[in-house]
Amino acid sequence: MPRFVRAQYGPVIQPREDVSRNQEDLRGWVQAPDKRGTIDIIWSSASTVFVCVWVMLHLNVPAKKDSQIVQFLRRLKWFILALLAPELIMLFAGGQWASAQRSTQAMANLGAEDWSLVHAFYADSGGFMLQAPDSVEFPVTAQQIHYLVEKKYIPIPNITRNEIWDKSKADLFAKFVAVLQSGWFVIQIVARAIQGLPISLLELSNHNINVLYRGNDVLLVS
Repeated sequence: MPRFVRAQYGPVIQPREDVSRNQEDLRGWVQAPDKRGTIDIIWSSASTVFVCVWVMLHLNVPAKKDSQIVQFLRRLKWFILALLAPELIMLFAGGQWASAQRSTQAMANLGAEDWSLVHAFYADSGGFMLQAPDSVEFPVTAQQIHYLVEKKYIPIPNITRNEIWDKSKADLFAKFVAVLQSGWFVIQIVARAIQGLPISLLELSNHNINVLYRGNDVLLVS
């Protein structure tokens, strides 16, 4: 009796195991898990705070001699201060807003009806330069401009509100992104509160910071 038996129809062909596994791994769209991880909470909160705080900062007009590195370091310094003490930045904004209100009223008394809060903020941030005959040019504040106009040393600055706004058009896209980011973050918190889902302390703190800085923007554009 033979020891080996040959198959009647030739050798048996079996599928390769690696091919079958690859076919099982090929899938279409896979939904994200319903639960949030710690990295998801940290990433959404950190990105929202970074974008909102960085865009919220309205620093003084840089001097002509200030390099890009100097401007960046100045903005970074205020960025760190805004993260550590957001209420302090809100206090500064409130003081500047009150100063701008006084400036508009004082200039209106001199007949400058077109002098608005935008003009006052622009002046207090170093936007107007005074060129004296016997000295180099230097920035003047809104209060100093009022004094010079009142004493008839200089005329009322001939610049419109729209011309001042045109100087800050480069920040419009960044502000638009910040509004979208903070709005989406607020919607997520409200939705979780309505559904009775837990909200982390980091998200609540982030929400409070966003409210403060959106209030700061309202003061600057009102």
